[in-house]
Amino acid sequence: MTTSTKGKVPTGYAEETFVSEASFRAAHRAIESAPNPSKKRKREHKGDSSVVFGANSYKGPWARYEEEKPDASSEEEEEVEVEYEEDEIEPQPLPPPTKAGTDYEDSGAGAETTEFRGEQQYDYQGRTYMAVPMDLDINLKGDTSGIKNFIPKKLVHTFKYHTKSITQLRFFPDTGHLLLSASADNKIAIWSAFKNRELLRTYSGHTKSVNDIDFNPSGEQFLSASYDRYMKLWDTETGKCISKFTTGKTPHVIRFNPSIPHEFLAGLSDKRIVQYDTRSGELVQEYDHHLGPVNTSE
Repeated sequence: MTTSTKGKVPTGYAEETFVSEASFRAAHRAIESAPNPSKKRKREHKGDSSVVFGANSYKGPWARYEEEKPDASSEEEEEVEVEYEEDEIEPQPLPPPTKAGTDYEDSGAGAETTEFRGEQQYDYQGRTYMAVPMDLDINLKGDTSGIKNFIPKKLVHTFKYHTKSITQLRFFPDTGHLLLSASADNKIAIWSAFKNRELLRTYSGHTKSVNDIDFNPSGEQFLSASYDRYMKLWDTETGKCISKFTTGKTPHVIRFNPSIPHEFLAGLSDKRIVQYDTRSGELVQEYDHHLGPVNTSE
């Protein structure tokens, strides 16, 4: 409780205030408990340098400041006990654990499907997108020795289909009129690299991110490798999955043998390189002299 009176003095107006004893003591305690910037704070004991863990472990210059002890006058304050009641939460069932698209664990081969996504599957002669276009400004089958390459100066086209990062791109052998793409969304797609640059066909069958893809020398087939530990051979035109291969380990890189088109090599996560025959599906050779996972090859 406070009361005040005002009066005029030579230097102006003065206000006389009457403060109750309880209000004065409360204000006094607030001032006393405030930190004093001129008073140097003490640190805790630095500890024993020979002790690593425990109460007397070495803290050195990282020792905390000692906490201020409460003033004895604060004991006169009325103690109020505050209880915190936690909301009762019913236990909820945990969701099933999810696996990242690059997890090193076999998740099954998956069911292979394909879908034609272009505007027209056959032209007036009954040919599919495998036919090399001849009505372009450039002859894709001609001599390319005199062609000059320049640094790109503008964006020509953006291909949109995949929902996650692109992991690999491959142009169709020799002509380059088709573009094959692999993605972390487990999908493979083939595009027209010229004309309307449309999405032509999608290939689905892997259950995890696709690591690598590679055309055979003729382009009629291509291989895919995935974190689901499977390697698959696809028909480029029809989208049919021809064969599946697995060693139980994750293939990081996959390449056809240009001299023997029915054989391919795969670099694995277990330090090995394996060689398969696509005709029989058998493992014909194994190379195990690396000291770590085989990640790439040319």
